[in-house]
Amino acid sequence: MADRLADAPRPDRLPDDLSLGPAGAGFDSVALVEVVLACEERFAVKIPPEVFEAGVPTIGTLAEAVERARQAGDAGNPAV
Repeated sequence: MADRLADAPRPDRLPDDLSLGPAGAGFDSVALVEVVLACEERFAVKIPPEVFEAGVPTIGTLAEAVERARQAGDAGNPAV
């Protein structure tokens, strides 16, 4: 995964509607799970499985899920 990230465009230049899957950012299912787990660890949240209900999430939907989970944690609720 580190090899793929080294060649990826800078994060500040990625559109929110870019799919994280093979047709967008190029992540396969294993790499996508690694990205989600890394986000959970980095932001100390639990990203709910609903993020995947509509298929492969976009950068924007993943970022929104992280933000919602962070807000839920800030409110004293478990971030699930």
